[in-house]
Amino acid sequence: MTDQGQKPIIFLAFANEELGSPGYLRNLRREAKQLRKLLDKAQQDTLCEIVVEESATLKDILDVFQDLRYRNRIAIFLVLADSVVR
Repeated sequence: MTDQGQKPIIFLAFANEELGSPGYLRNLRREAKQLRKLLDKAQQDTLCEIVVEESATLKDILDVFQDLRYRNRIAIFLVLADSVVR
């Protein structure tokens, strides 16, 4: 498992509405930062690779899943978003 190509991936996708819109999640940026900080240790210890998509659209998410570098390696997929990812 020392080969970078074989490490499991934790894929984080974040999406939010525009500031001031009804669906805006005011704590999303802070929560995303805290989550990345918690997972950074695992990546530094070479236990996994973290892939992050900020302001993710559905296309961005599908692109990651279809990327040959990540094929069969995404172990955890987490979306933090408003109710609709476009």
